[in-house]
Amino acid sequence: MRRLGALACFGAFSACASGGPGIARLSPPFSGVVTRAGAPVAGAQVLLSLQERDEDCAQPSARAETDRAGRFEIEPVSHVNLFGATDSFHVWNVCIQSKGRRFLGYTAESLGGPPPDPGPLRCELDGGPAQRVCAGRTP
Repeated sequence: MRRLGALACFGAFSACASGGPGIARLSPPFSGVVTRAGAPVAGAQVLLSLQERDEDCAQPSARAETDRAGRFEIEPVSHVNLFGATDSFHVWNVCIQSKGRRFLGYTAESLGGPPPDPGPLRCELDGGPAQRVCAGRTP
């Protein structure tokens, strides 16, 4: 009987806790094309960091490699949310590493709500590592 009471109490708590258990999406999907002087860049590493102030993507949460046409896709990053509480501030830094150089491609942040989809990114590496090299929709 005690177990039943404990389960009922836990069930009531879970149902009231900010949406209950489920999968929380931490990032939108990212896709796009990487070019240099207009030509596709094959084999570039595309890194996604969810850490604030990690604009060189030293701690990536996901990564992809460009294909022969310079295309890449990174699936949304998610985690299991047991109690319904989520961090409502999100940061996304997308970096591109090619030929020993790392470029900040795209950066965005969001306060609350689901992560916005930036749409396909167009990344041109001809500009240099000090500037953002990808264009997409801004959240």
